[in-house]
Amino acid sequence: MNWKQNPVCLHQCILVLFFGIVGLGMLPAKAGDLLGSVIAKGELVIGVDAAYPPQSFLDDEGKFAGFDVDVGKAISRELGVRAVVREVNWEVIFTGQWRGQWDLLAGSLTPTRERATKLDFSDPYYFSPAMLAVHQANKTINHVGDASGKRIGVAGQTTYESYLNQALVIDAAGAVPFEYRIADADIRPYAGEQLVLDDLKLGDGVRLDAAVSALPFLKLAQQYGYPIKVIEDPLFYEPLALAFEKGSPNLVAKTNEILARLRSSGELADLSRKWHGADLTNPSKGAR
Repeated sequence: MNWKQNPVCLHQCILVLFFGIVGLGMLPAKAGDLLGSVIAKGELVIGVDAAYPPQSFLDDEGKFAGFDVDVGKAISRELGVRAVVREVNWEVIFTGQWRGQWDLLAGSLTPTRERATKLDFSDPYYFSPAMLAVHQANKTINHVGDASGKRIGVAGQTTYESYLNQALVIDAAGAVPFEYRIADADIRPYAGEQLVLDDLKLGDGVRLDAAVSALPFLKLAQQYGYPIKVIEDPLFYEPLALAFEKGSPNLVAKTNEILARLRSSGELADLSRKWHGADLTNPSKGAR
């Protein structure tokens, strides 16, 4: 607002009234109204992992690409705002204290009860089979149970680590029941998924005996020449959800509406086929 003031003639009470009105006009959206804030600024800041293909990664031009990136952009489009994609800091993400750095995390997170104490979650947007993988030269692990007591690599603070600790809780809508079939695993946590497979490819038993990760990621690693094989039969199906800073009910509700439309139109399934080679939006279709 442009306002021309005459400091000589303007009465003090008018100044007080003026600044009161301006102050009201400039108030941000009420606390918890993240949707209003996103609409007001005209952009949705989408947090992604920069090294988790095919979900999210930097392409040859240094731009973010992948399934999660495309889902985030589709939500931005439906909101009528610009998509701004930024890399996340996972330590900050899991604290739930984002301080406005991101509006939405498209990070393929499982909405466990423990995580829901610090984050808000959307409805699941796809279901990914968690699989056990070994080096191609391995001859002793032919079934999931054969990995009991073995050195198994996982990305730290993931549901895969929780599964091996037999402490995994998946209580999201549509979650598929599972059983613990690996006992007394020698769990080796890593800072990222690729680091796990980098050690596994060194040779059978050199540093690891096996690894646990998502089927799409393992398939992509095979395409890039990693000498690994996947032990059939998923350990569990992960319902993956979009995450938000705690206290974002309006944006969560609107995102769920958009996800329902994307699912109904077939766009969500098409994006899954594009990046995963299969429709993982339904757990009954995601086993292979």
